Amino acid sequence: MITYNLILAVSVIAGIPLCRNKAGKIVYCVLAGLMLFLVAALRSRVGYDYNSYAAAYIYSVPETLEEISYDRMEKGYLMITKLLADYVVGFQILFVVIAAVITVPVMIFVYRHCEKPYLAVFGFLTFGVYFNSLCFLRQTVAAVIVMCGLKYIEKGNFFRFAAVVIFASCFHISAVIMFLFYFLLKIKITPTVLSVYAAASAVIFTFSYEIMVFVTRFFYSNYNPASNPHMMNGLTPIYTIFFGAVFIIAFLLRKPLLEKDEFNSILINCMFFTVFFELIGIKHSIVARPSLYFALPASVALIPQIFDAMIQKCSERFKDDKHKQTVSKTAAVMAVMMLCVGMYEYLISEDYNGVMPYRTIFSDEMYESGE
Repeated sequence: MITYNLILAVSVIAGIPLCRNKAGKIVYCVLAGLMLFLVAALRSRVGYDYNSYAAAYIYSVPETLEEISYDRMEKGYLMITKLLADYVVGFQILFVVIAAVITVPVMIFVYRHCEKPYLAVFGFLTFGVYFNSLCFLRQTVAAVIVMCGLKYIEKGNFFRFAAVVIFASCFHISAVIMFLFYFLLKIKITPTVLSVYAAASAVIFTFSYEIMVFVTRFFYSNYNPASNPHMMNGLTPIYTIFFGAVFIIAFLLRKPLLEKDEFNSILINCMFFTVFFELIGIKHSIVARPSLYFALPASVALIPQIFDAMIQKCSERFKDDKHKQTVSKTAAVMAVMMLCVGMYEYLISEDYNGVMPYRTIFSDEMYESGE
């Protein structure tokens, strides 16, 4: 717990004085990225999938390219694994490389899209996306690739976005759902659109079992809830409530957000679909997995602008009263920060995705030498 709370505190406290100019932003993004990278790269047995990825790496060492081509995992990920395994026996190199593949583009995206990068890192951590990256390696890589391609939705370039999605699917096949969301993310969420989305979400939630049974006749037959009772395991509604609260805030602030940057329309949509998949995840946890494709860009690009929009709103509402401006700005910022920090602490306390306790390769070595 100390490690995760420390990186959250350092990322915010150090960012406030550093991110006042372009040079400071560069320094901050490099240092914050290095901190996130080291925590991920040097971990040991952290994340539910850590051991399975380590085992798969070990098994790939003696295999030929032809043999790994029959593996169920996506070929883009397998090629990286095999390339590393041919030269490095120790599986820790896999986590080092994947940590770099995730952290570097995320921080580049943050630098390019955020005036206050420390708020982007704050969102990345408190939304639990960083914790996801410590468990869902392949899907997080795919989500990072998709995030970098969202600009093509804004530009209306379907074919470039499609190429990005195809590339992302080489690391996690679930990325192909983003073909559909190319069109949905282009729709601006208005009260009318939101009403339609809410009604559709309610119907899908109500008949989720029947929908899953039908869909799994054609895809992912092992996820059929009729034959696999584990598919009926659901998540706590706390995730939906948290993301729902953030979406409501973003929706209420949509006017200043869209005035500042039209790209925020896509990000507000991302926030809604994060809520949608987490909602269905209450009944079927596996369905919540695609939310990562939407939570990642929302956490690093929308959260910082929500803070700015709140401050702007408070300034406009109390423009003739400096004291009320200060009080309202402080109250609004603190309320959202407490909401996010509260979620972060909840994730840690619940051992979200197996991230607790945090161990490093060095602590494991000392433990083994002590035996």
